[in-house]
Amino acid sequence: CILATESNINGSVSFSMNSATSKEQSIKIYKAANGAECGLGEFSTKKDMEITALEVSKGIMNFDTETNITEVSLTDGTLNLTMSSEAKVGTLNLAGGNWVFSGLVNTDNLNVTDSINIVFTDELEQDVALDIIYFEKKTLATDLSFFNALDKDGSNIAGTFAFDNNKL
Repeated sequence: CILATESNINGSVSFSMNSATSKEQSIKIYKAANGAECGLGEFSTKKDMEITALEVSKGIMNFDTETNITEVSLTDGTLNLTMSSEAKVGTLNLAGGNWVFSGLVNTDNLNVTDSINIVFTDELEQDVALDIIYFEKKTLATDLSFFNALDKDGSNIAGTFAFDNNKL
């Protein structure tokens, strides 16, 4: 979908997933300027609405966006967040649940307050280094032991997490 408004009007929207554990929702957000090439009509004169919040506390959320998100919070459940290379998260709050790795996410602020599972859906080669999150500032309630690596079946994957030059 495209979340757009007239160029002289500010608009915002928030998304929340708080459903039964097995329930799943998938959303794809295109920039207004890309509407025509996606077959969704002409929106080039419109302005993208601001996504102020994406919250996942239960269930499974597959969220694919070309636009920025002010704040993302994962407290339980599963979040599969795919962002275009230009899109950015203002604040990323990780306080439990499963983060499905689907590419690098850029954020201004990374806050980790509880254990988080990072789920890798593709086979990983041994000794591969992946950039998962790029951040400007981070706040951790503890050390890197909060991060657990799992495969798509929920089994632990051997390996370690490290912070290097503002990247996890």
